[in-house]
Amino acid sequence: LVLDAREADEYAEGNIRGARHFSYNDALAEPERVKNLDPGGRPIVVYCGGGACELSINLSRVLIEGGKRRVLIYEAGYPEWETAGYPVARGPNP
Repeated sequence: LVLDAREADEYAEGNIRGARHFSYNDALAEPERVKNLDPGGRPIVVYCGGGACELSINLSRVLIEGGKRRVLIYEAGYPEWETAGYPVARGPNP
């Protein structure tokens, strides 16, 4: 399960194909959303804008504090993914 921790406008501009938008700010505002997140036995991979962006780290902490396990961070984030030519999607509901 891949989660994009960035804000909705950044997600809409481009995201890892198949990733769900699950911003850090939304997770803080809606703790039930974290509780109800079901990765279906899969690891949860969280990313953001890479570099100095810490949204993925912060969201990962919220997920772990909410009882989720096997939470991984894709440190280089969306910029590296896009530069490498991997599949991306655009729009608020790709």
